[in-house]
Amino acid sequence: MTTSASILPTLSPQASLFTTLVKNSLGSNASIIISILYSYGKSTINFLISKSKLNKKLVKSILVSLIQLSITTYWTDESSKQTYYFLNQEGLLVLLYSGDIITHIKNYYQDDLPAEIIQNILNYGNLTLDNYLQTNMKNREKSSLIEFYFNKLIFDGFLMPINSNYFKNKFELYDQIYKKKLVTVFTNKSTLSIAKQKIQILKETDFEFESYFLIDNSSIFLENDRFMMRNNDYNKKIHKRINGNTSFKFNLKRYLKTVRSTHLIKLVNQYLGELPSKIYEKILFKVEKNSPNCFNYEFNNYLNDIEFLSNNSKIDVTNDGSKLMENYLNYVRQEYEDNSKNYFNFNDILNLVKSDNLDLSDSINLNFKKKKRQTSKIGKNDAKASSKRKINTKNDGEDDGYNDYEEDDDDDDFDDDFDDIEVDGKQSQSGLLNQHLKILANHSIPFLVEKTSGKYYIPFSKLIPILKEKIYLYVIKSSVDLNCFKILNCIICERLVEDKRLMNLTLIDEKTLRICINKLFKLQAICIQEIPKTAHREASREVFAYRFNNKNCYEILGNNFIYESYLIFQNLEKMREKNSILLSKVNRDDVKGQEEELLLANELNQLKWLKERELNCVGRINRARSLWDVFSII
Repeated sequence: MTTSASILPTLSPQASLFTTLVKNSLGSNASIIISILYSYGKSTINFLISKSKLNKKLVKSILVSLIQLSITTYWTDESSKQTYYFLNQEGLLVLLYSGDIITHIKNYYQDDLPAEIIQNILNYGNLTLDNYLQTNMKNREKSSLIEFYFNKLIFDGFLMPINSNYFKNKFELYDQIYKKKLVTVFTNKSTLSIAKQKIQILKETDFEFESYFLIDNSSIFLENDRFMMRNNDYNKKIHKRINGNTSFKFNLKRYLKTVRSTHLIKLVNQYLGELPSKIYEKILFKVEKNSPNCFNYEFNNYLNDIEFLSNNSKIDVTNDGSKLMENYLNYVRQEYEDNSKNYFNFNDILNLVKSDNLDLSDSINLNFKKKKRQTSKIGKNDAKASSKRKINTKNDGEDDGYNDYEEDDDDDDFDDDFDDIEVDGKQSQSGLLNQHLKILANHSIPFLVEKTSGKYYIPFSKLIPILKEKIYLYVIKSSVDLNCFKILNCIICERLVEDKRLMNLTLIDEKTLRICINKLFKLQAICIQEIPKTAHREASREVFAYRFNNKNCYEILGNNFIYESYLIFQNLEKMREKNSILLSKVNRDDVKGQEEELLLANELNQLKWLKERELNCVGRINRARSLWDVFSII
């Protein structure tokens, strides 16, 4: 029996979506291979042939295409010489994001050529510069532009060099290196204990594993060869010439950073307004390249590898596997929380603001400064008078030195914050920007952290959990109930709260509260904790408290959005099948561009309706995927 996409909803939402996506992009035969790999995990070519009922030549050609696009990886066992094939989520995500990637590159460079380069690389999986230039050898000017943009894309991190090891299964490679080094523990006579030797082996394995994927800079660029752009539209800057034999692929991790930045900019816009969000966009543009990778993407990838390890039981998972997982997760977490590459100076952002002509004038209202000063002076005078009265009453009218009342310096400090805003009666750009940065740093949501004076960084590890929390609350508010939103918001703020406290905070009656608690519990948004009042745990005297169950609810909601995208894809496919005759007629060469003349009135109306429905479906898919990004990727 052939494995098809129709049974995939019973497996997992991601399997449903990605198999449908592969079917639309690469054909039904490729989707069958993907569904088998999703169902059975690593497989040999004979196993794939037996399950798919396809001939060997076709399966081989499909696997070659899937490996080239990084949708699958392979590994050849040294002992049995058997080749196994694995599913690779990175290639599937590139396929999912491909349209947005091309649009982002076009907007990032404000040119069609870099977007065209990325589109070709996405189509072929990877390309060398020489292969790409073969089609443009006659046009020297375009060839130099292509090489210029290759340089830019490599420098900005959107292209990364690869070697043959990138097509192999990384965890099988890691496992092979580890097992070879593990043998030395029992053969070498060392004074160290076995546990310490294993820790040392793990470090050596990490180092050797990374060396398999490292590509020396001399392999990417030719050392003694340079070229210079002579076109007036570009800076006359000398660039290194790229080695034409080095293959490059698109760097998905770099693009996911831009996805994260987009969501953070929207969060700033929601809480602080449009202008602070534009300033924050400049900050993210400055630090995005060297910022930490998205933690969820790294974490989920490694969990899949650990799951594969435990299923195949090649090593003792309870000992070695848990240590591998703990070491790697500590490494990922340290990289994620490391802000050493994330610092930026005030002058860096000021230069970006000036270069983009971002107008900050009148963005800070200074009228409240005078009101604050007047109010504080009135309050000071009242405090001085009351203080004198109290002193005179206590000391029978004698002066004990409090007549020379020392004024409070708080208002001076307050005014000092605005000293750099006005210069000769005009608001200065640097002073206004400084105040905007302070607003971002002093907000209840830590958009920025000021390490030292004029030196900031973005705390991604603190911002992303807040972003997920805010968006989850919005989803509950818009799709479930306003009362559920109030209750969940109180539970999050209080962390652990019981019924009576919730009723006092939300002003909701007990019956409605229990109904809403039941809804939230079914959504796995909250978990219930029993708090006994007595040692013998009488049921009548027990109190139940609630806490936010963020781990489960985020995962469930992310899967729901993925499954919703799959259903929209299915509806879109059915709609196209119903109108296949009309679409085949429209796609004919003799009809293209002359639809209004050659089609009937009812066919034109049907075609218009079909295009509107497709646009509506694409918009719904993008919204669902954008929310899935928040809960499962960034």
